[in-house]
Amino acid sequence: MFRVLNFSRGPEPAVLRDRVQVERFCTGFDLVPPGLVNGWRWRPGDENAATDGVAFWAGAGRKPW
Repeated sequence: MFRVLNFSRGPEPAVLRDRVQVERFCTGFDLVPPGLVNGWRWRPGDENAATDGVAFWAGAGRKPW
């Protein structure tokens, strides 16, 4: 069963982006491992981490001096 969410009704509408669109936010940063990945991949050994239905991108980077 899927639930359709209307992201345009909140005070700040959500914007759904694919990986390429999110990568643009990382321009100028050195991404740390594992880079830009599905959120659950940041802690792949965590037994409590959700792996199904997780639809967000996660990444951390350093701004080079």
